[in-house]
Amino acid sequence: MMRRIAAVMHKEFIHLRRDRRTLAMMIVIPLVWLILFGYAFSFDVSDLRVAVVDRSGTDTGRILARAFHDYEKFRPVDLPVPGDASLPTIVEDARERIRLDEVDMVILLPPSFGEPGEQARLQVMIDGSQLFSAQAGARLLQEAMEEVLDEVQEEIRDDLRAEVVREAQERLEAEWESRLAAVRDRLRALG
Repeated sequence: MMRRIAAVMHKEFIHLRRDRRTLAMMIVIPLVWLILFGYAFSFDVSDLRVAVVDRSGTDTGRILARAFHDYEKFRPVDLPVPGDASLPTIVEDARERIRLDEVDMVILLPPSFGEPGEQARLQVMIDGSQLFSAQAGARLLQEAMEEVLDEVQEEIRDDLRAEVVREAQERLEAEWESRLAAVRDRLRALG
């Protein structure tokens, strides 16, 4: 059986050596297709248009909105929202902007976002008509959130360190003053 397969392969190679045009087509056409598909299906998402709508009115919301705006992989897009617009109106307007291909992703920070004791939830709307861009947008959003959380945690740590140092210094000064007063009292009692 293997002998027959080898004989057929040998015959085909002899035939290919005689027919240069077929040999060229066997090499050139797959290379052309490879190059064409390489350019046609570029999976690099470098310019994601993102609109951030901050309705929270909190410091956390402002920090997060600024961080999304400054994230290097997002191209910020202004989404004009009237100050008195209701949340459903904003969501509907955001969906319309995505449908009209004005933005690829809208991040909405609702009024309760960042309030103490509340779980921080944000709403994200992504254009799902371009599957790879939507997946990349979700991944980039997660990366941006991780960067923001790292920054916020670092700020909290710095503030906490400063508070601990300030409190320790105040206690040390109070202790120093009380001991100094005790020494003065003893000196007065002796003198």
